[in-house]
Amino acid sequence: APLLTFAKMINDLYSAWRISAAVGASLALTLADAGYGDVRHRWHPFASDESVLANMGMIYGEVRATLVSPGLFTSAAIDEQQKLLATLTPGDLPPVWGLHQVTAVV
Repeated sequence: APLLTFAKMINDLYSAWRISAAVGASLALTLADAGYGDVRHRWHPFASDESVLANMGMIYGEVRATLVSPGLFTSAAIDEQQKLLATLTPGDLPPVWGLHQVTAVV
């Protein structure tokens, strides 16, 4: 459940910041609709290895105050999620994030 909790946390955080979590996924369509030519999109998933899991734990730490202030998470819940992430075994996990590569001709 820590991967699902992280995904929900990121979406809730983006909502609190009033930014879209779908900006990468929707960029190619937006550029095409705006008239850009030769729009290309490619998704590059990142394996959920040690570095990805460590980064997820660091993100909780970096945004702790932002999560706690509006009541999205308690500090204890963040500590628990960081501990749960540390127990996961890389290699048995699906990709949980990646990079949207978008190119277009102006």
